[in-house]
Amino acid sequence: MRKWLMQKESRRIKGILFLLFVIGCPYLITMQVSGRTEKKSARISEEVQFDYQVLLSEGEEQTELSLENYIMGVIPAYLTEEEAEADKAMAVLIRTYLYYQIQEKKSEKLLAEDLFLTYLSIEERKVLWGESFSEIYQRVQKAVLDTAGEVLTVGEGEEKQIIYPYFHTLSAGSTRIREDAPYLKEAVCEADRTADGFLSLLVFQKEEVLDKLAVLGYLKEEADFSAIRWEYDKEPYVKRVFLGDWTVSAEEFQKVFGLRSAAFEIEEYHGGIRILTRGCGLGYGVSLHMMQTLALQGSSYQEILSVFFKAEVGNFQITE
Repeated sequence: MRKWLMQKESRRIKGILFLLFVIGCPYLITMQVSGRTEKKSARISEEVQFDYQVLLSEGEEQTELSLENYIMGVIPAYLTEEEAEADKAMAVLIRTYLYYQIQEKKSEKLLAEDLFLTYLSIEERKVLWGESFSEIYQRVQKAVLDTAGEVLTVGEGEEKQIIYPYFHTLSAGSTRIREDAPYLKEAVCEADRTADGFLSLLVFQKEEVLDKLAVLGYLKEEADFSAIRWEYDKEPYVKRVFLGDWTVSAEEFQKVFGLRSAAFEIEEYHGGIRILTRGCGLGYGVSLHMMQTLALQGSSYQEILSVFFKAEVGNFQITE
């Protein structure tokens, strides 16, 4: 009976994590980057520092976790395949993001609620992994230990900087670049095209479309939806949406309409519109699905990260 209950609870948690990807994937932390520019970092030296902490709040209680222990609880919230090299790549991504936040906030302690990352407690991991808990826990722990202190950086010597490590759930067939992050690569991700959830279709009635457009600043009471057009950043990712002489950024449009991806097409449909999306997220940086595919194909975590970033992997300490 107890085993059945644990299996049932494990399926429940997996369902919740799946919904986080499907519903919330455009807004994963590394995707909330509209208007973000890369700031010059503090100097970094080649030493590992382990005294940084993440503060977890539960009610009035607060728990202090080392970055490495916190990373161990974040990895299983985002990866589905049981592959060590993908765990290592994810550990480097999360640690890079945490180091980036430490230097931005100029604090050695980070509040978990400000990070917008999903963290699974030990108890949640026990339920999720069931009888495989010990085995998977040790694998994830080894991945974190094997990459201890490693982050992604660009530049050399005193000019070395920690990057902002963009990632998303599923690309639209390739990742994209942006001017304020020259370390991003445009990576082909053919495996993403056949992944579950690659295509998504949403239908909106006329009144609903007008209400959402009003939120975006379109205040006319009527609209010819057949006149909607869009401009690509680089196909299939959209940069701007147009309706007559009115325009809005693709990221704002995506957020208000709750689209899974920035790669979308719009057409008039029975007085309203329907929108077809490809992938899940804004498409910058690492595609987590492709990352796991590459790991299953035998790529090392360094090779995986080099597919998506023009950056170095190494041990560094942020200094004043």
